[in-house]
Amino acid sequence: MHLRLLAFAYIVVTFLTSPAMAQSTTDKQRLATVVAEESQLVFDSFDHATALKLGMAMVKEAQDTKAPQTVFDIRRNGQILFRVSLEGSSPDNERWVNAKIATTTRFLASTERKKLEYRAFMGADWLKSYPNGGGDAVRFWNLTPDEAAGLVGGGFPIVVKGSGFVGTIVASGGPDGSDHDFIVQVLRKFLRK
Repeated sequence: MHLRLLAFAYIVVTFLTSPAMAQSTTDKQRLATVVAEESQLVFDSFDHATALKLGMAMVKEAQDTKAPQTVFDIRRNGQILFRVSLEGSSPDNERWVNAKIATTTRFLASTERKKLEYRAFMGADWLKSYPNGGGDAVRFWNLTPDEAAGLVGGGFPIVVKGSGFVGTIVASGGPDGSDHDFIVQVLRKFLRK
């Protein structure tokens, strides 16, 4: 199982560092947008009832818009407060959910943000010359296989005013980036921002 997860993480990292995924002006603009979204989409409080309402809003949005997202997971301090797998989901979605939770929890930031930052750092000269990094951000950041696999959109931090990071919101099932955009769309409506 561990070997399969390492292979999965290797595929994700190889894809992210391919020439087609090189850092661009568009990536920099997207990164600025994602950072702004994280600072704006903050809760006044977050409890079990909030998680249930938010989870149901995610399900409704997915059904109303026929979005490709099929699995939603909301956790506070590691405890699952909401989890659903809709028609069309598969066991593979569970692996993506776990990877996105690991990355969001490790960095207290969205997986979309970390993906974009990762791509930005991969081309940096200081990383290539760093003795233990060897040009590999996975080794430089000491990422676990789950954290490396989670360098895709779809994990978002739950931040409460005055408390900071308290949990994660995850969507899985859509193409890269669309899971993040789906969460942001639902949060904007939910928080009226």
